[in-house]
Amino acid sequence: MALRTSSEKEKSDEQHLLPYKDDYGKDEVHTVFAQRKHPSLAVYLLIVLPWLALIVLSGWVGDQYRNRHRASSIFPNLLYSPANDAIRYEKRLFHAGEGDDITQYQGYPSPELDRRWLDLYRCTFITQIIPREMAQKLENKTTIYPYDPQRRYTIQLDVFHQLHCLNLIRKAVSPDYYKPQDPGPDGEDKLLGFHHISHCIDLIRQSLTCHSDVTPLVFQWNEAEQMREPITKIYHTCRDFGAIQEWAKERAVHPNLTYYKEKRIWNDPLDPSTWVGNYHGEK
Repeated sequence: MALRTSSEKEKSDEQHLLPYKDDYGKDEVHTVFAQRKHPSLAVYLLIVLPWLALIVLSGWVGDQYRNRHRASSIFPNLLYSPANDAIRYEKRLFHAGEGDDITQYQGYPSPELDRRWLDLYRCTFITQIIPREMAQKLENKTTIYPYDPQRRYTIQLDVFHQLHCLNLIRKAVSPDYYKPQDPGPDGEDKLLGFHHISHCIDLIRQSLTCHSDVTPLVFQWNEAEQMREPITKIYHTCRDFGAIQEWAKERAVHPNLTYYKEKRIWNDPLDPSTWVGNYHGEK
């Protein structure tokens, strides 16, 4: 048997002290997998948070697109109104308007009933003023309010004019209580006379057909009458009238009787027909 030299013996001893190649590889793989089985919270956050933010952002963008698409499909020719931002929708139960289900705006003429009707639109003084930046977006141009040093512009939200007209129609059906208020040269009252009431009726007709409420009225069986009857006490999708009132109150002005006959205001930057001298629409 061959004898090993001292150098060979030392080398052999060193090899016994070192792990085998296969064992070393297994230990390394085991260590890596052990680390992967228990990643830190920071690693989880670095992986999850960007994806979560992307999902939330994608959902928000999708909602914005759907809302804009829905608005454009419902109102393809939507006109600008300064009050658009005040519009809120709500589900509202209508009253039947008869029997025991009447509102505070019904009944025989009285000072209290008059006050309730006036409160629907008098609180806004009907007329509002808006800055030039809003006025220049209007499809239908308006004029500067003559008593305003800031030279803001005059508007009336149509809903308040319609309510004013409806109130006059209400009064016109009770001529014994509501006497002529403003007789014209021909003796016909300018407010409660035939021509003005006809004007009001047709404006309301146009407004009703313009907005065209498509809420389905339903028919239910009336056992006492042994017949089907239409039900008007149903829910409708409505604009929040209180929110629109508040918007108008914040911008309301009370024009006196001379407002409509005030002299024309010249050099209105939004109306070239008023430009005189060297004025060319400067702010």
